[in-house]
Order: sequence, then structure tokens, then C-alpha cells
Amino acid sequence: APRMAPPEALRTLGAFIAHGRHDDKLPPFWAERADALLGRLGVRHETRFYDMGHELSHAQVADFVQWLRQTLGLVPPDADQA
Repeated sequence: APRMAPPEALRTLGAFIAHGRHDDKLPPFWAERADALLGRLGVRHETRFYDMGHELSHAQVADFVQWLRQTLGLVPPDADQA
């Protein structure tokens, strides 16, 4: 906490948290903790959990790409990307 920027300096940031529900390396608690901290700091973020372990999945990457495209303003936030 002493090394964190003040909330007003974090307003322009965005984050995407993706975590496996069955992760045996980093328990899902860490993602929940990150979600709560970013919420308290006022950082815009999205948190998603996936039925997987400590790995990357196609669904996870697709969700991140969609989040990034929206964050960069490449697609409207309510666009259907089916």
C-alpha cells in the first residue's frame, strides 16, 4: 500500500483479471483479492474465472482480446462479438 499511487492517479488504468477455478499454482483467492483491491482503488477492471487450472485457454484469450478491443475503442462496449 505505501508504494501505490493515489486513486486519482489510477483513474485512467484498466485491467483484465483471468483465473482458473482449479489453479493449483496460484489459488483463485489471489484473483478475488486483486479484484477487490482494484475495486477499492477505483480502477476499471473485469474479472473472469474459467474452468481450468494454471493455463491459458482459447476462451480466456478470446475474452481478453474482446476486452482489449473495447478498452482501445475498437468496438463499442455493447457490440455482439459472437
